[in-house]
Amino acid sequence: MNEELRRGHTGGVKHVLLSDKRLEGKYVAVPDFGADRVVAFGSDPLAVKRSAVAAGFADPVVTYVPPSDMVHVY
Repeated sequence: MNEELRRGHTGGVKHVLLSDKRLEGKYVAVPDFGADRVVAFGSDPLAVKRSAVAAGFADPVVTYVPPSDMVHVY
């Protein structure tokens, strides 16, 4: 993970998830719903959660960031 992701962004987590192309098609972990930074990311949601917990975040929020060209309905 690069320094920019470790430090976080100033535009909030939505900005991070939409602006960083490396996160497309990946699972990401943030410390909580109000967080403005990504603490772990990868292709396996369980591994992402474990990585975030190992980094000291006891109950991270893990979500999927779809590719920008994919229609995603919730």
